[in-house]
Amino acid sequence: MSRTIALPSTMEAMSYSLDTSRLPKDFDGLWDHIIRVVSSSLRNFHEVSGADAMVWFDLTEWVTRSKRPTLLLAVYFCTDARARKEDLNAFEPALGASGLPWAVDGVMVRPRKARPVLVTVEGEPAHIWIERPEHKEAFTLMMGAEAERVTWRTHRLQGDVEAAFLPEMGHVIGRLSVPDPSERARVDRLKLVFAHSVAHRIVEADGVVDEGEAAFLQSRFPPERLAALELGPEQREEALAEAEAELATLLGHHEKLALLSTFYAACYADGRLEVRELRVLKEAAAVLGLERDEVVGYLQRLW
Repeated sequence: MSRTIALPSTMEAMSYSLDTSRLPKDFDGLWDHIIRVVSSSLRNFHEVSGADAMVWFDLTEWVTRSKRPTLLLAVYFCTDARARKEDLNAFEPALGASGLPWAVDGVMVRPRKARPVLVTVEGEPAHIWIERPEHKEAFTLMMGAEAERVTWRTHRLQGDVEAAFLPEMGHVIGRLSVPDPSERARVDRLKLVFAHSVAHRIVEADGVVDEGEAAFLQSRFPPERLAALELGPEQREEALAEAEAELATLLGHHEKLALLSTFYAACYADGRLEVRELRVLKEAAAVLGLERDEVVGYLQRLW
């Protein structure tokens, strides 16, 4: 395992989740089964797109609609490639055939506490060992018949520790990369000014901005972030015109869906959906080059 690779740096990911309380408690090798399923999804993505991707996992405490507390296992598929709609669809067949109750969460910003687990190298999945200054470490989960509760297990690269992983899969040392500030700065600036403008139009569509909507705008578009990208009031009009003219061709499909998720969250920031708000969302989707049917289909998944 001498190969060191730079891991994808994007924060936008196609996300799926499992309610761990619904998983079989006596399933021996449940984690290995999940790894094989997710590896198939990664291979499918590479076959369709020609690009490599990686997977982050996260455990999050959650409360279901029936007010029952549970633990969600979320998986985030990330790629720095400019993904198309058909590329993202390639993740789902293996998940759907897995026998596990996966929920489709849509395109999300992966949480910073998520753990990197798998990456493809020329289409072949490998376990990731994160390169730290003092050691190298990898992550697996204890679940199913081997654990009373789902919990993380951290491995240090010493001796034969690789024996704890699937023998048919390779291992790489992954270097967490930092995005080049100049490479994507202009695109990120255009995405932000467009999202800021659309979100404001959505929350103002009914003529009233309540506390929930104001809090949403403050958290998603903090003034310091706008200032850092030189998006003060006097610069926004010109930047917005550029964004509306260029984002449809600059963004990958997953980035467009991530913006759609933001707009949907803005619609629901006051706890209800209104036709006037959804109309603004659909207009924004058209600017991004998204077709009506795929917008409706994506929103039905988020509902």
